[in-house]
Amino acid sequence: MAPRSNSLLAGLNVSLEQTASAASPLTIIATVTNTNDKTVTLGLLKITPEGATEPMELPIIQFRRLWPPSKDSLITIPAGGSAKNEIPLREPLIKPESLRGKPSVQIVGRWRAVWEGDKTEISEASLDDPVGRDDVFTGEFASDVLELKLS
Repeated sequence: MAPRSNSLLAGLNVSLEQTASAASPLTIIATVTNTNDKTVTLGLLKITPEGATEPMELPIIQFRRLWPPSKDSLITIPAGGSAKNEIPLREPLIKPESLRGKPSVQIVGRWRAVWEGDKTEISEASLDDPVGRDDVFTGEFASDVLELKLS
């Protein structure tokens, strides 16, 4: 029998996938990537322990990023296509003992800039200041609640 990991969180990843149902491609700014594990600390990830009525209180930080973003940080999701991102849940932000049983996970936040079309079609002016522009979409988002089964 293989030895069990000392950490309940070892190897635990949350995988998100967005499938575009629009007739044209959509472009988003990729601020959360596989090398950026700040999703938890930015307050996007809600983790509710089994039996709890409210999500865990996790530390939240704010940070500034370079603006405007480079075109390399834009991701175009083709019409009918999908984009996927894995978010590792790491200690010490999440105490393993708080996740016994069947905790639930949800991503909740706000889209700040979504463009219709390919990233090559986005003007420098729109990328530089997307707020309030007619070619930029914003809005709230929330994933389905995912129940984790941990042993």
